[in-house]
Amino acid sequence: EAREWGMAALGGPLDQLDQIVNDFLDSMSPNSSESFAAYKDLYGATERLSMRDGLDFESGSEYSISDTAERLAEFR
Repeated sequence: EAREWGMAALGGPLDQLDQIVNDFLDSMSPNSSESFAAYKDLYGATERLSMRDGLDFESGSEYSISDTAERLAEFR
């Protein structure tokens, strides 16, 4: 229900939870340590800022992430 309500990015039946989590972790594991640091910073800002301020923070933030070009090429 949380996913349907927009309160969770992932969801599914309880008996599929382990597979859902494992699939998510597999999709995240290729990311660099720099990208995880950026995620942590951005998520932390989301917790303490209003949505407007959080979006401003995100759009004004720049991170040096060594594998950006490589990761974006995977989507092309």
